[in-house]
Amino acid sequence: MIRKGHNKAIVALAHKMLRIIDAMLRNGTPYKDSTIDYEALVVARNASC
Repeated sequence: MIRKGHNKAIVALAHKMLRIIDAMLRNGTPYKDSTIDYEALVVARNASC
């Protein structure tokens, strides 16, 4: 018999992504990952030019 945990995990992840996208659209804000230092990325990108 096939386990149903895999399908539940996919649905849960899709639901979470939709909640994040909905909040971004309602608030008009871009997505910001807390683990990424966006300022350092911009500095590195501009330094290589």
